[in-house]
Amino acid sequence: MFAGLKKIFNKNIECGEKLIGKFLYFYPSRFGKYHINRNIVIPADFVVVVVCKGRVTDLLQAGKHTLNESTLLGTYRFMRVGRFSKSGKQPTTINVDLYFVYTKAIKFFAFFSDMPFKKDSKKFGVVKGKANGVCTLQITEPIKFIETLLIGNGYINQSIAESELGLSIGNKINTLIEKAKFEFVEVLDDKGMITSYLSDKLEFEYDKIGFRIYFVQLKSLNINKTKRILVNKYIADKQIKEGVFAKEALSLLKGGFINQNEKSAFLTNSESVEGTAQTMGSSYSISGSKICSHCSVEYSEMFKYCPHCGKSD
Repeated sequence: MFAGLKKIFNKNIECGEKLIGKFLYFYPSRFGKYHINRNIVIPADFVVVVVCKGRVTDLLQAGKHTLNESTLLGTYRFMRVGRFSKSGKQPTTINVDLYFVYTKAIKFFAFFSDMPFKKDSKKFGVVKGKANGVCTLQITEPIKFIETLLIGNGYINQSIAESELGLSIGNKINTLIEKAKFEFVEVLDDKGMITSYLSDKLEFEYDKIGFRIYFVQLKSLNINKTKRILVNKYIADKQIKEGVFAKEALSLLKGGFINQNEKSAFLTNSESVEGTAQTMGSSYSISGSKICSHCSVEYSEMFKYCPHCGKSD
């Protein structure tokens, strides 16, 4: 009872359990208005990016803050809000958007693609495909990160961020695979090589927009139908010859790709970024694609859940 009353009369801005499994949370408010001198509580490993009229104006670190001129100096200057209005009245509200941003490593962030790579192969001829998989993503500069996502969007949330980032990373990977000097068969034979190659190429690729990529792991390749049977046969023959039937490959064929979190590609984990390298496997599968019945995004059939909306068909 007392806990319920405390929640009702609590005037602080705090998210609590709403931040579980989130790397980006848009705090809902009535018409974007917040009362001046209201407190905001920001948990550890999060920051709050303050946006005013589509422009980032302030950054609040973890801790408890009071929304006023001293903590929102950039916002007050941008809005030209003084201590008193022309009528002599002191302003009681301020119009801003608040974004809670997670600053630690985001493991098992799903990427997908819609712009296929095209690569010559001595064994298979010209192969076209779309990369799907996971990586570790870390937001290093929250201001740049939010500014980039706000371009063309009135506001953003985690679903929008997952879709735009996942697609950007996946298509960039397709470009890297196409331009790489190694043969396509090397992608199939040496998973460690392709993981290392993509991780090195992508680590600082997104520095300018506020995040970094680590430990890129391909999970499936949506190969054009004319080559898919040949490629799958090559993989099967190779595994039989070597006596290796990767458990991860079998789980992929069953569609149990991102089983750590059924609703999102994001997985909260207390391990360090370096620890991810030890947990990632080395097998992926060749797949077709399907269209999500909920959001109409095309993605690999190896995904159990749509990497865009998180729903299952």
